[in-house]
Amino acid sequence: MLSPKWIRLWLKQALSAAALGSLLILVQCTNAPERVSSKKKDAGPADSDSKPGDDADGDGEPDALPPTKISDLNEDTQNKVFLGIVNKAATASTCASDISSKPSIRILTRVEYKASVESSLGIKLDAAVIDSVLPVETPKLGYDHLRDFNVFSPERIESYINSNEIVAKQFVKDKGESVLKCNSGAAKACFETWLTNALPVLWRTEVSAADIATHGTQFMTYGGNAEALQVMVERLLLSYQFLYRRSIGEEGQLSSWEVASALSDTLWAAPVSTELAALAKGNKLQSKADIQAQIALMIKDKRFYEGVKRFVDSWLGTQALKTKSFMAENAKVDAAVRSELLNETADFFYYLVRNDSDTMKGIFTSNFSVGTDVVAQAYGLQTEAIPAAALGGMNAQKKKIIHPADTAAGILSQPSQIISMSNPDSSGVSKRGKEILSHFMCNLLITPPNLNTIVAMTKFDTNLSKVEAIKAVTDRPGCAECHKVIDGIGGGLEGFGSAGLQRTMDDHKKAISGAGELFSVNGKSLGTFTTPATMGALMAGNKEIELCMVVQAFRMVYGRLEREEDSCTIVNAHKAASEGSFKFNKVLSSLLSESSFLQRKKAGDK
Repeated sequence: MLSPKWIRLWLKQALSAAALGSLLILVQCTNAPERVSSKKKDAGPADSDSKPGDDADGDGEPDALPPTKISDLNEDTQNKVFLGIVNKAATASTCASDISSKPSIRILTRVEYKASVESSLGIKLDAAVIDSVLPVETPKLGYDHLRDFNVFSPERIESYINSNEIVAKQFVKDKGESVLKCNSGAAKACFETWLTNALPVLWRTEVSAADIATHGTQFMTYGGNAEALQVMVERLLLSYQFLYRRSIGEEGQLSSWEVASALSDTLWAAPVSTELAALAKGNKLQSKADIQAQIALMIKDKRFYEGVKRFVDSWLGTQALKTKSFMAENAKVDAAVRSELLNETADFFYYLVRNDSDTMKGIFTSNFSVGTDVVAQAYGLQTEAIPAAALGGMNAQKKKIIHPADTAAGILSQPSQIISMSNPDSSGVSKRGKEILSHFMCNLLITPPNLNTIVAMTKFDTNLSKVEAIKAVTDRPGCAECHKVIDGIGGGLEGFGSAGLQRTMDDHKKAISGAGELFSVNGKSLGTFTTPATMGALMAGNKEIELCMVVQAFRMVYGRLEREEDSCTIVNAHKAASEGSFKFNKVLSSLLSESSFLQRKKAGDK
């Protein structure tokens, strides 16, 4: 029998070669998404006997994968797609026949990796150790899981191999004895019993008895002992079944496991639960009615908070608070306050959902945020108790933090949102406007590559208000067109400093007017406002903002950017979410139960 040392050496070489070969087809599909079948094993060229990962050049090492290309964000393209969505929404009947979408895959994130292995294997990892070796995502527009920007590469595979070794060692240390010594008797039978229960949840797919037996035979080939168990865990974690989130629908419709996976990721930001796994194993997530019923149950569950938090953190960039720096005069926003603010937006949205108030009016005109006395005292605001039943499982210390009437603009007046949109040392009129356009209007403006140099070299007239001073230097061809749009929005929030504290004088020590104007993606004026409150009211009544919210949810659910072909999916989901009245929670549920999400095009379909 091979010694542990040689098993380890052989394993790393074998896994590297296997990974390079078996994952190549999915790398290619990530870059050019065509139909993927889990039944297709050979990714070699039609006119060649060699396969990716073979040693075709005879150098003793598996051949490298071809370089992968990470997509670039094209703001103009995305703006055109959104404008098309807006136009199509005006004639939604044209979308009636669009009932399926292309199969899709994406790489799981480092957060999903850790949660999946800890839940499925029943272990607790050292966060610092595993974080030091896991691949790092490339976030775009706040989302860290978009397939457009996170693709496989030899370096990423190497990171997974190293991560898997850490996980497998921890598993053998914590659970090895209980797996290998069970009531079933022999080591092979014990291993197969454990695998029968663990593998479907780990891989999020049905696993046949024949496949379990094959893994059991492989386990015995490696020695049938603790070292073999470590080898097998590493192999299982390197499978594309684990590393990819799949929405393929090989038979033209998502499988119950694929539906369970999507619901878990979107609504609970968690591994597949015991309840969902049981439904998936019983193939109980196939009809639209059954799926909608399950979605309703999951939204009512307190675990929905984590799904809300993941979505709003990605959509609205709240995590920027972790590294934000402030001027000395904002010292009252200390570490304790900042820690609370990281949850403010999620708390607010979750509260609205729990209390049937997640309408556009609730989101943009509410006179409160949700937090603790720590935040209220830092910002000099009053609080109001929330009944336990209305908290939906949130910390009992959470309260309504009441905002003055003229600045009460729901999410727009939350300190966490103001901070995330501001510059460290100033309010950032233009930055705030650009962020609001991106988050709520799906209007992406290109930032000049030398912007910091331009700003540093520009002399702003401090005898004028900040908004007027910016207008004075940008009121010229090449600048005015964009600044008219972004500054007209950002200027409306000048009543808040860079740390979200309310004020009456701007950065130039001039009185704040708060007046501004809102523009659509096609450049048309949507109306003017004079205070944050009237700005919020204007946004609450706008259909384009509703459509943009669906687009943002689409990015979360589908794990990629929207394309022209997705227009009807988004329009139909908006229509479903608007039945009765448009609501935040119905945006997620409508996308997850939309026919074009559940039904997938078969090979050869256009």
